[in-house]
Amino acid sequence: MEPLLLSPKEAAKALGLSQSYIYELLASEALPSITIGRTRRIPRRALEDFVEAREAALEGYLPHPVKRQAGEITGA
Repeated sequence: MEPLLLSPKEAAKALGLSQSYIYELLASEALPSITIGRTRRIPRRALEDFVEAREAALEGYLPHPVKRQAGEITGA
């Protein structure tokens, strides 16, 4: 069973981000956390919600079309 609460270091590893960026997200309250004694823990569900929110922000995003150079051959 996966742990319900992760340390900032574990959260960084799970998201593939730096630990310092996780602390920035915590400070800006973009990533919720709970404090137990003197330790800060991030609920696993908060990480999942964070990723889902970023994915939702990208919905409808279309990258700029690639410009083709004159004489370029496209094939399939």
